[in-house]
Amino acid sequence: MDTQTRHAIKRDALIDHANSALGWLEEHKSQAILVSGLVVAVLIIGISSILFYQHRQDEASVAFGAAMDIYSAPVDQPATPPEPGVRTYPSAVARAKAANAAFLKVADSFGSTDAGKNALYFAGLTDMEMGNTAAAESTLKKVADHGDRNLSSLAD
Repeated sequence: MDTQTRHAIKRDALIDHANSALGWLEEHKSQAILVSGLVVAVLIIGISSILFYQHRQDEASVAFGAAMDIYSAPVDQPATPPEPGVRTYPSAVARAKAANAAFLKVADSFGSTDAGKNALYFAGLTDMEMGNTAAAESTLKKVADHGDRNLSSLAD
């Protein structure tokens, strides 16, 4: 058998399979459209969910960063003028109070994200710095019970 004949036979088999598939699609047109629509809908929902989740993670990270800026802000030192443009607090307790409010807001808004869980932990720490031991214990118990493994071990 020469090369042209072999290619013709292979080509004929390919054409037969393609025609068979097209025939099946024509017979089952409505089912094929329904299945295609469902596949597209699932893809759209999946991609949208991923994008929404990433957006929430980004928002949570920004909010947590802002709260950490408050937590790490300097405390005014006696007889030292504050640096221009730098937020300072009159005492460590005042700074802890401001940071606590910011951390609780992040934890309430983004509690299911990593940043939200970290914020809850830091809210407990700032409660301790303010002398609110009961609130600190309650908050850190929540972190120990519901946080990830690393935060749970820190909160115990």
